[in-house]
Amino acid sequence: MKQIIKIFVACIAASVAMCGCNDLKEVNERIEDLQSRVSALETQITSLNGNVEALKVLAGGGTIKSIEQQGDTYVIVTSNGTTLTLKQGSIGIGNAPIMSIDKDGYWMVDYQDGKGAQYILSNGEKVFAIGQDGISPKFGVDSENYWTVSYDGGDTFSRVLNPDGQPVKAIPDGEARDSYFKDVKVEDSCLVLTLVNGDVYSVPVISDFYCIIDNDKEIVEFKYDEAKAYDVDMKGVASALVTAPTGWDASLSDSKLKIIAPSEPTKASVTIADSRTDVSILAISASGYSTIATVRVKISGSPTKDVPVATVKGADVTVSSVSFKVEVEDATEWYSLVLPSSAVTPAISDMMSKGTKHTGSSETVTFEGTEESSTYHCYVLPVNGDILGSIVYGIATSAQYDDRFAAYNSGKKIMVGSTAVDKATYGEAVHLTANATLPLDAKGVYFVDKDVVIDHSAATRPKGSVIIVNNTPGTRGKMILGNTIIPQVANVDILINGMEIAINKNAFTYGSATNTVHKLGFYDCKLDINANYFSATATLPMYNTEVIGCDIKTTIADFGIHDGSKGLNKFETIIFNNNIVYSATTGTFRIFRQGRASIKDAAGRVEIKNNTFYNITFSNGLCSPASVDAFYMESNIFAYSAANTSYQRCLWISTDDDKTGKTAPVAGYPAEGRIVNNIRYNSQRVLGCMVPAERLGDKAWYATDYKEIVDAAENPFSTADVATGVFVKKADFASYGAQR
Repeated sequence: MKQIIKIFVACIAASVAMCGCNDLKEVNERIEDLQSRVSALETQITSLNGNVEALKVLAGGGTIKSIEQQGDTYVIVTSNGTTLTLKQGSIGIGNAPIMSIDKDGYWMVDYQDGKGAQYILSNGEKVFAIGQDGISPKFGVDSENYWTVSYDGGDTFSRVLNPDGQPVKAIPDGEARDSYFKDVKVEDSCLVLTLVNGDVYSVPVISDFYCIIDNDKEIVEFKYDEAKAYDVDMKGVASALVTAPTGWDASLSDSKLKIIAPSEPTKASVTIADSRTDVSILAISASGYSTIATVRVKISGSPTKDVPVATVKGADVTVSSVSFKVEVEDATEWYSLVLPSSAVTPAISDMMSKGTKHTGSSETVTFEGTEESSTYHCYVLPVNGDILGSIVYGIATSAQYDDRFAAYNSGKKIMVGSTAVDKATYGEAVHLTANATLPLDAKGVYFVDKDVVIDHSAATRPKGSVIIVNNTPGTRGKMILGNTIIPQVANVDILINGMEIAINKNAFTYGSATNTVHKLGFYDCKLDINANYFSATATLPMYNTEVIGCDIKTTIADFGIHDGSKGLNKFETIIFNNNIVYSATTGTFRIFRQGRASIKDAAGRVEIKNNTFYNITFSNGLCSPASVDAFYMESNIFAYSAANTSYQRCLWISTDDDKTGKTAPVAGYPAEGRIVNNIRYNSQRVLGCMVPAERLGDKAWYATDYKEIVDAAENPFSTADVATGVFVKKADFASYGAQR
C-alpha cells in the first residue's frame, strides 16, 4: 500500500518538468500537501490495524499482564505474552472504520458516515472475531484512495463497501477525525476501553498471573513424527490443560511444552474435519481467571513410514463360535485379541503380550467355545516396524439355538445379554405360543414366539428374577408395558431379549428397602419409549443395567434411569452399547439422570460405545451422576437432520462446584476412562464432558486420553429414515456408531 501511494506522489512530481515556471510554486505546494496526507494516512492505517488486532484479542477473554503508556499510545502485554499497541489519540485523517464486536462474537464496523454500525461480510457471511476461528481484518488503501480489507493476513485485499455496495473513501475532503477510542483508562485493576460509538470492553490486569510460551515464530514447521520442546514461563497458574489438533500429541511438564507431530497425515481426516493449527495451553489462576497460550504448527516433508491401518468385520457365526474378517494396509505384522463385549478395551501392551501375532494383509480370525447369542469384540493392532497403528475392533454375536425353549429344557445355557440362563439355575420355563396377559407376579423364564403379545397392564410384584426371551432366532415377540414392575425380594434380575416393547409407563419401581435389582437388561429389543424404563421411589440400590443392540425410538423428555429427588448410591455398572437411538424431529434422551446418585459401588463403571444417536439432545447430560469411578465413551455418532444449536455434554458431573465456579478438583469425577473416536454431524455443541478443565485436578486419564467430540466432514449416513428406524452408514464411517 505504501508503495502504491509513493508511486502516485512520484508521478505528480515528474509532471513538474512539463509545467511552466509560474506553476512551479503551486505544484510544490500540492506535492507537500499530498506527502503530508500520505504520511498521515500511513500512520492511520498502522494505528487502525493495531487497534483492530488489540480489540480482537481483548474481546476474546483473558487477562493483561502489564500496561505501559507512551503519550497517547498504550503498549499492552497480555497474560500469554502477546504485545498489543493501542492508540487513543487521533489516528490520522479521513473516516477511519470504527470496529466493534457484537455479543455473539462477530465483527461490526462503523464508517463514520452517519449510518451506524453494520456487520463486516466476507463472501456474504458475517466474520467471526474471537476464539480459535476468529480473524482480524487488516485494512489498507488502494491507489484511488479507497479503503481495502484483507481476511487472510494481508495476502489479498478487496475494497471495503458500504451498505449501498459503494467503495468507501479513505481521504475525503473533510478534516482529521477524532480518536478511535473515546476513552482508555485503568481502574479497579481493569483496562477499560470505550469506543467512540459507546461500546465498552473491560479486561482484568493481573501482574502475577501469566503463561507465556517461548516461541518467536508465527508458525512452527514440523517433520512427520518430529518432537520439539518449548520453555513455558508461568506464574500464578493453578491448573492447565493442553490441547492439540487431531493426530498431534502435546504435553506440559516441569514448565516444558512437548509437541510431537503425527507419524503421517491422519487417515481419520477423510472422516473427521479438524482445521485447527494451534497447540494450546489453557491456564487457570486460583481466582478463576484464564489465558490461552498457543504455538501454531504445520507439517512439512513426508513421513518416513506409512502408519498401518486395519479394518475388522464380523463374519460367520455359529452357536459355539464367531469369526472376523481382518484386512490390514501398510502393516508388517498385526495382533488380534477376541474378548467378550463386556471386557475392558485392551491397551497396546495387552495386545502385544496377550494377542495372537499375524502376518499378511488378510485373514479370518475365529474364536471357539462361545455360548449362544454371546457378543464378542475382535481387537486388532496393526504394526509397521516401529510404527503402531490404532487399535480397531469388529463386533460379532454367536448364533442362537433354532428352538431356544427346547435347548433350555435339554440343559443348554441360553445367553441373555451377558447372563447365562439355564434350567438348573432358573427352573422350569414357559413357552408362550399365543397372546397372554401376564401379571409377572412370580419369578420365571418365558420363551415367546414371533408376534405373540405379552400384555402387562397391571402393577405386579415379582418374587424373583423375570426373564423374557424370543424363542426363534431372527424373530421378536411383542410386549406392552402399561404398568410398573415392583420387585418384592432382593437381587432380582429383570432381563428382556428380542422383543418389541411399548413402554407406556415408568416400568420398574421400588417400594421398600428389600426391593433391589441385581441387573436390569434389554438386548436386541425394539423400544418405543413413552416413559422412563426405570424410576425409583426410595433410596435403594440398583446394581447393574445393560442396554445392548437395541433400536430405541423416543418421544419423551427423559429415557433412562432416574429417581426424581432420591439418591441411589449403589450403582455398579451402566453399559449402553451398540444401540440406535432416534427421534423424528428432536427428542431428549438421557442414559442416567440423577445428580446426587453415585455410580461407585464395586466397579463403578459407565460404558457408552458404538451407539448411533440421531436427532437426540441431552441438555442436562447424556449421563449425569454425582460421581463415577470410570467413564468410557467410544466410537459414537451424534447426528442431526437439521442444525443442532443446543449446548450439551455427554458426561455431566453435577456438584456444588459447578454452581459456584470453584476451581477445586471435582471429587466425584472419574479416576479413569476414555472419551475417544466420537463424531458429530450438523452440530458443534455436542461435547464430551461438562466439567471445565480447571476443575479436573490431577485426573491423569483426562490429560492423556480425553478428546472432545469432533466434526464429521460429511453426513455419515447414506440413509437415515426416522419413520422406519433404518440408518445406513457410508463406508468411511463403518467403525463409528451401531454395528449392525
